[in-house]
Amino acid sequence: MHYFPLQVRQHNSIFMTLKKLLFIFLFNLGFFAAFAQRGEIGFHATMTEYLGHLNDKNYEIYKFRFLKPGGGISLHQYLSSSLRLVEMATYNGVQYQTPDKLASVDADVFSLNVMLKYRFDNGYILKEGALFAPYFIAGGGATYLRSTYFAQGRYTSLPYALSGNLTAGGGVNIRLTDWLNLDISNTLHMPIYDGWDGVVKKFNNMYLQHSAGLLVTLRWPADDDGDGVGNKRDRCPNTPPGTSVDRHGCPNDKDGDGITDDEDKCPLAYGPAYTRGCPDRDGDGVPDVDDKCPDVKGLRRLAGCPETQTTYVEPPKYKPVPVRDRDGDGVPDDRDKCPDTYGPASNNGCPVTTTTTITTVPRKDSDGDGLTDDRDKCPYTYGPASNYGCPEIKAETKRRLEFATRGIFFETDKAIIKSVSYKMLNEVLSIINEYPDYAVRLSGHTDNVGTDSYNISLSQRRMIAVKEYLVSKGISSSRLEAIGYGESMPIATNTTAIGRAKNRRVEIELFLR
Repeated sequence: MHYFPLQVRQHNSIFMTLKKLLFIFLFNLGFFAAFAQRGEIGFHATMTEYLGHLNDKNYEIYKFRFLKPGGGISLHQYLSSSLRLVEMATYNGVQYQTPDKLASVDADVFSLNVMLKYRFDNGYILKEGALFAPYFIAGGGATYLRSTYFAQGRYTSLPYALSGNLTAGGGVNIRLTDWLNLDISNTLHMPIYDGWDGVVKKFNNMYLQHSAGLLVTLRWPADDDGDGVGNKRDRCPNTPPGTSVDRHGCPNDKDGDGITDDEDKCPLAYGPAYTRGCPDRDGDGVPDVDDKCPDVKGLRRLAGCPETQTTYVEPPKYKPVPVRDRDGDGVPDDRDKCPDTYGPASNNGCPVTTTTTITTVPRKDSDGDGLTDDRDKCPYTYGPASNYGCPEIKAETKRRLEFATRGIFFETDKAIIKSVSYKMLNEVLSIINEYPDYAVRLSGHTDNVGTDSYNISLSQRRMIAVKEYLVSKGISSSRLEAIGYGESMPIATNTTAIGRAKNRRVEIELFLR
């Protein structure tokens, strides 16, 4: 072997070349950070081992002798599930001393390489996003060398040298989180400039680079359904917006009954779908929380109790009216044909000796409000004739009813009543019970978002849900009418959010049939 002679180089020219390379790398780094949709930036610590002519190509690697720390920064751009384009700038210190200590080299190596990385977590060999993701990497670039070598009893410093560089190797990525990975690699570098170790031979010198670093995702992992769980880990990638999910991205179901907590009326108790997730011990379709006879199969209209069960029915309330009987014959004046003359009831209150011709059939007035039962719409409840013998609905009651309907809300785009509405529905229930002779009309309205047919169907289904709730609380279904009008009867403009909110409403009306 012979030692490389000292050469004179233009330091300024090489320095300017290095500055250009660094500028290109930094420019690409800024462009990458601004526009990368699926990429990573890496920060690495390195160590190197010399493989060259000074040790006669014995390749004494993994002995970790004469180590000198270095570092680097890298960009990883997504090309496909298997391939990444990697751009890496590193500084490495390469040192070696022959066993007889008669020759040594100490070099500073600045490298800028562009490489292709083939990852095994591509969905074919390993699943995408695997915890351990091995890879191969190969490429080339530019190397800037500055070295000092010792031989024949003296030190010689070589000028700066710029050359090409080939590199290949492998490693593994270890996923720490969705946005952070540990990268461990070994790559073999071969600067094409041969004399940097002070020895000129036919084949180039090389060094082995050991690297460990962190890869940081520049943007959060893709999350198409917006549930906070990245697509790679999301087992339910199409979860509806606003749904609470578990760590796998699937809707929560704490009681394991197959009904998600958002739709489960009893999220902590196992129950069937037909009762919206609530227990139903007797299997009659009425959940135990609403079933007055939870251990006996019954009817929904009887709150879960069977028809054979004795049920107390409170008699209708009516206002007593004083009975007038001027002649004291036991026949009230309004039915006494001779109110001022004593007579038996069999003769309609007239004396037997009195000749009378009775052609009318006596008519009954059960509540004593002046209207006979055949003309009274509320024959057992006192009310004025102007309202067909029924009690008039007070203005205060109408205001209470209107206020209560404003508090009835449904799940978005569903006919499911929100639990916050139950308080107001119970207020509606108490008002309906105050007027037992009145029928109830439930009217549903929507805004203009969606088609006419869909909005009519949605409003109809929502009113049926309200009707079923009232029936479950003891109101006879024969008193209830449920109608969906969709978007056909707006009370405000649909061009603003406030107006659309006003149009999404429930109206409840008491009326006489």
